[in-house]
Amino acid sequence: MKKLIFLVAFAVATVTSHAQSTNGKQSKQMLSIQSALDVDSVVALRVYHVQDDYKAELERIVKSSIVDSVKREAIKSLIIKRNKELRSFLTISQSEKLIPSIERSIQNNK
Repeated sequence: MKKLIFLVAFAVATVTSHAQSTNGKQSKQMLSIQSALDVDSVVALRVYHVQDDYKAELERIVKSSIVDSVKREAIKSLIIKRNKELRSFLTISQSEKLIPSIERSIQNNK
C-alpha cells in the first residue's frame, strides 16, 4: 500500500513539474514577444499560438515519409499560411520583426 501511495505521489509530482516547466517556457516566450513587438499580452498570446502551431506542423512534415519535393512544397505552404495569419493582426513593422526576410520573399514569389 505504501508503494502505491509513493508511486501515485511521484506521478503527480512529475506531471506537475512538467506542467510548470512548460508554463514557464511559455511565459518567457510571451514576455519576449511582448518586448520585441511592443504588444499587449493578448496579441503576444496569439503570436505564441500561431508560432507553436507552425512548429508542431513543421515537425510533423519533416518527420513524415513523403518525398522531399513534396515536403518542400508543404513547408512553403505552411510558411505562407503562418505569415498570412500573423499579418492579419500585426502591423507591417511588427510582422517584419517576426518574419525573416527570406520568408517574406517566398510570400512575394508565390
